[in-house]
Amino acid sequence: MDDVAADKEDVQKRKNVLMIIVDDLRPEMNAYSGEFAPAPVRPTLYTPNLDKLAEKSAVFMKAYVQYPLCGPSRASFLTSRRPETLKQFSFDSFRATANKDIVSLPQHFKNNGFSSIGMGKIFDPPIDRKHGIHEEKYSFSEPWYDGSTFHYWTHELRDHSWLAVDPKTEKRIPLPDNQVLNKTLTRIKSLGQNRDDNKPFFLSVGFHKPHCPYIFPEKYLEHYPEEVIQMPDNPQMPTDFPEEAWANYHNLRKFHDLSGFTGDYNTTLPVQTCLYLRRAYYSAVTYVDDLIGQVLDELEKQGLADDTIITLLGDHGYHLGENAEWTKQTTLELSARAPLMIHIPGITKTRSNRKEFVEFVDIYPTLVEAAGLTPLQLCPEVDSAKTPLCTEGTSLLSLIQDKKPLQWKERVFTTQARFSHDVMGRSMRTPKFRYTEWRNHKQEVTSVELYDHDVDPQENHNIAKLPRMNEVKLELNRQLEGNWRSAMPVMT
Repeated sequence: MDDVAADKEDVQKRKNVLMIIVDDLRPEMNAYSGEFAPAPVRPTLYTPNLDKLAEKSAVFMKAYVQYPLCGPSRASFLTSRRPETLKQFSFDSFRATANKDIVSLPQHFKNNGFSSIGMGKIFDPPIDRKHGIHEEKYSFSEPWYDGSTFHYWTHELRDHSWLAVDPKTEKRIPLPDNQVLNKTLTRIKSLGQNRDDNKPFFLSVGFHKPHCPYIFPEKYLEHYPEEVIQMPDNPQMPTDFPEEAWANYHNLRKFHDLSGFTGDYNTTLPVQTCLYLRRAYYSAVTYVDDLIGQVLDELEKQGLADDTIITLLGDHGYHLGENAEWTKQTTLELSARAPLMIHIPGITKTRSNRKEFVEFVDIYPTLVEAAGLTPLQLCPEVDSAKTPLCTEGTSLLSLIQDKKPLQWKERVFTTQARFSHDVMGRSMRTPKFRYTEWRNHKQEVTSVELYDHDVDPQENHNIAKLPRMNEVKLELNRQLEGNWRSAMPVMT
């Protein structure tokens, strides 16, 4: 067999990949109920399709993003590089802040003979106009339909923080996520009709909801009667919470119905407003669950499911009034932890709850290995951004296959810039503690957060100033300074 024929046969053996990214999705569906719920859930969310996917997936109960904001988080997990490497802390392209030649996750599959297809919100931004970078030309094999990314912000309904859309209005003004769904279903149908071409695909689908504004068809409200919606157990700010740690939820306050609120330190929204917003968020989650179900059903209908890896993730966590905070951009647990499920045909036949610490930089090397491509090399310690293809994470395939390493990682890392205070927060989660240092541009520590998860899983009390914690802080500081390389797993 010649090399060309061998390469063609190798491509034909590779699994397809469907990656579904859900904006601002908390790990709050039934798959994360009980001890792994981000907060006491009232009411139980109606997510039958996510629950069904979980029943045949590895469900990662302790998955953490590297930056709790859409743009930097997506850049991180779509390149398997840490925010410090990419120098992307806002909405510039990583190709401008780090290296234009870094190979993204969908780009790597495209380079290896896959049809790389993008639908909806994947990279944020899809176009970096300031630097003249359009991600489509790098990452996708065909025009990228990024409708949900921008259309909600040019939408006739955009001035509302939330809105249950009646059928007449929905017919007149199609919701952007519905348009993403329709484009996706059409593309999956064509993939099914042409599967005899034997070219594998990498299909990225990004839904904007439940990102604010919480806009959804009104029928989803029926799952959440007003009388069952309750406030969180901890609507107050953590004790001794540093001012620079406070996020003022500006992206929620920009809507006209919330514009009268300041977001100032140690303030939050009125109870009735909180209840309305929580109900709207839950309804938006059920709406996007319905959309996901239709995508998965079409995959089955076209006979593609048995050969397709399915990855479902949220791009970061989310506050719904807990800790007096809303939305994201804190280094607290609710902002840093996000849902992650991976289904691999023939391997994840039933549900497996994985309780190990994992990070979103681990997604890229996992999908590469699971799809049959050559495993990625670890990035070099110096000038990692100069290496186009490498990983700052670890493949999760051994965990999914239940092949336990000698030692798995016992700490994970999250970064958050606070431009209003000219500081950077570096946060580390261990089995017992969350430890965060805020440093200025001179690398001087301006404040510290420390939460003991054994007794305070909701992170209500910052105990960093207690004298009895001094030795603990010294050890945690040492581990934080060692960064992610010192926490790498020891494989067999």
